[in-house]
Amino acid sequence: MKQKGIAPTIILVFIALAIVGYFGYKNYWPGQQTIPTPTAVATTPATSDPMANWKILNNSAGNFSLKYPDTYKAIGSGMDVDETTANEVYITQNLDGSNSNLPVIHIDAIDKKGTVYKDVSLKDLVQADFDANKANKNTLIEMIGGIKSTSFAGEPAYTFEMNSKGFSGEWHGFMDYTGINEVLEFEHEGIHFIIVYAKNPELVQILSTFRFLEKQ
Repeated sequence: MKQKGIAPTIILVFIALAIVGYFGYKNYWPGQQTIPTPTAVATTPATSDPMANWKILNNSAGNFSLKYPDTYKAIGSGMDVDETTANEVYITQNLDGSNSNLPVIHIDAIDKKGTVYKDVSLKDLVQADFDANKANKNTLIEMIGGIKSTSFAGEPAYTFEMNSKGFSGEWHGFMDYTGINEVLEFEHEGIHFIIVYAKNPELVQILSTFRFLEKQ
């Protein structure tokens, strides 16, 4: 009687094991598995420096460095026409001289020690420049707005705008791009800088590369 009672139990155990084995085998078999879809990983493409191949100007008169694209050139002016040593430098698109009214950057680096302005503060000198241009009877220039304080290349600076129509100003006696020009003035290690440039996004990008060099 005991053997008869055990047999059904053994049969049920085998059936249970068979069921567990079947489902375990089904889940293991690769053909029946649900393979998760790989999640795409977003990658940021490497961005190249648009100014990497720009030309570099190192100027010893003002101890500054500047980058500019191949579509521009640097021209020295004044007593020394070598742009690397001149205290006046133009960055211009006028590559062949055929068009004199192209956007331009004019950088004037003046050693204050050799002038009557050696003891004049930056603020007072900028005000004198502004007043001289505003009072100028030359009808080819007009001032726009007033003087604004700012900073440039880590130095305190002042800026104002003028509308040039050719020869520009009593103090800024040079030819500028006809149109709205920004005047930027600041000092570094005894050098007074006057930068006049056309309100042009590309010129602003060029000026963003301006750096001071160590004194030789």
